[in-house]
Amino acid sequence: MWLPTGMFFKEDILYIAAATENKISRADLSEENPVATDFITGLDFPNALFIEGDDLYILEAKADKISKADLSAAQPSPVDVITDLDDPGLGMLLLGEELYFSQYGGGRISKININEETPVVTDIATDLNGPTEILQKGDELFVAVRLDNKVSKIDNVLSTTTSIVDQTSDSNISIYPNPSWDSISIKGLERTQTGALFNTTGAKILDFTARKNQVLDLKNLEAGIYYLVIENGWTQKIVKR
Repeated sequence: MWLPTGMFFKEDILYIAAATENKISRADLSEENPVATDFITGLDFPNALFIEGDDLYILEAKADKISKADLSAAQPSPVDVITDLDDPGLGMLLLGEELYFSQYGGGRISKININEETPVVTDIATDLNGPTEILQKGDELFVAVRLDNKVSKIDNVLSTTTSIVDQTSDSNISIYPNPSWDSISIKGLERTQTGALFNTTGAKILDFTARKNQVLDLKNLEAGIYYLVIENGWTQKIVKR
């Protein structure tokens, strides 16, 4: 039986992990009748997926590793990112340069820096009874703990990876949609102000002028987390899909 265990979008393309078939399939959802076709085969029980730019990260459960493949390649061939994991589960999430993932058998949530030549696994939570999926909301990480039939929360996840924190100096300002694929709208500005966009290391990515009902184009940005800062000090974290 074809067992889909993980999915991720890049524009109109849906990538699907088929664990029991040891492959990644993809389908173009802009087509009237989308058909899933094989994209990468020969994997070892792929579970979770995550896409950053042209890199497709694949959690291969039975191989106890995370691999990645170049989506722009004509025939993508996965390479190992980190090996010797302890029964990795269904959860994987990239926040800035840090790739977070669950280790079901090891009872922990761990992370690596994807920009390091030889990544080192760092545990951020241990003694969990079968952690699987993980989700991020603000500075918190929510973990499905399967064997305890509960959801746990990890606070201050981004405290060591960001130098900018959310502020709410002007409650009238809001942005939507967030997360976003292509653009965000900034509402509630009382006057024209300068603005800037920063990445999770604090580096400025973009300067812009924020006007009433401003729409900010994000199409040319890589998927990830950014911080939008308005002249008056208002700051908001945004997620680019």
